[in-house]
Parts: sequence; C-alpha cells; structure tokens
Amino acid sequence: MKKYAFEKNENGHVVISIRSRRLTGGQEVGRLKSMNFVVEERAEDCLKSELYNTKHRFVVTGQLLKIAIVTGRELVENYDLDDTAEAARKFCMKKFGYGKPFAGMIPAIREFFSGEQVKLPGISNIVSAHDPIVPREGNGFILYCKNVPPNYFPGISAEAVINSDGMGGRRIEVRWNTYEWFTAYAFPIVS
Repeated sequence: MKKYAFEKNENGHVVISIRSRRLTGGQEVGRLKSMNFVVEERAEDCLKSELYNTKHRFVVTGQLLKIAIVTGRELVENYDLDDTAEAARKFCMKKFGYGKPFAGMIPAIREFFSGEQVKLPGISNIVSAHDPIVPREGNGFILYCKNVPPNYFPGISAEAVINSDGMGGRRIEVRWNTYEWFTAYAFPIVS
C-alpha cells in the first residue's frame, strides 16, 4: 500500500487540506458515527454544546482550509516552551503566523487521517488548541483526535484544560511507550 505524501510549508510543518462543512455539532457527531468513528462522551458533549455551535464550527460549506501540523516535540526541544495548549497556541500564532485554532477543525482532521496510508509517523494525538468549551458546569475541554485508523478507540476525545490560572492544561508531551510518540497541534493557515 502506497503511503500518503505530505506537503510541507516553509516552516517545515506538514500541511493538510480539508473542506469545510457547515454542520452543527450534533450533525458532526451523527456524520462521524455513521462512518464508524468513535466519539468519546466528553467530546460529544462539547460538539453538541451551544458554545461549539456559535463559536467553533465552520460558517460556510466547501471552503478549502489548509492546516499546519506542529509537533509538540518540536515545541519542547527547539523552543523550550511551557507544556500547555495555551502556550503552544500563542507561540505558533506569533512565531509562524498561523490562525487561531477552533474546535470544528477536529472532525475534519480526524476524517482526513482515517486510513492506514494517511498517518503521521510518531504522532499519537492531534490537538486543536482552541478556546476551551464548557459543555456543562465544570471544566473546559479542548478537542483532539487520534492518529490511528477509524476503528481504534476513541477516534475523537476531549481533554480538561483547567489548571491553576484557568487555562492551559493539555500537555504537549503526551507520550506512549517510547519517546517516539508525541502530540501535535493543528493550526489554520491564514493567507
């Protein structure tokens, strides 16, 4: 089976292209489940929340959006960055000129990385370091997806992001058994 050839930008980051879909969070959940993707309960709560539907979804259908994938390993090893999603977001928007991430990117990214031939080596999770979604009272969450085939559990998840200053929380260095598996962050590329 031929592996997917990823495009890279001037910063050396993998770039993927996705098409926007103007779906509510509930419609996204239904669409993903109909394709046999597993949506973890907290992620489903986030996707079905009013905040997702008003601030985090695509507003048009069919728009081509380029997404840069920045590895947590790069941020930790090259820039000695604080290990939170908030720090990654602020840094990548300033240093590389990327746009502000939003939760609506994650279902499309998960779908993009749905086949065995389309995988990023060494990446376990792809995170959108968006503003936290609080689906009901309690912690805010950010969405992420697994870089694995669709039948692996869970396909789309949510992670609590509250720490002592009320933001951050999702660690960059999410490693599995070895130092080769890291989290990556997704950023829209603005022209």
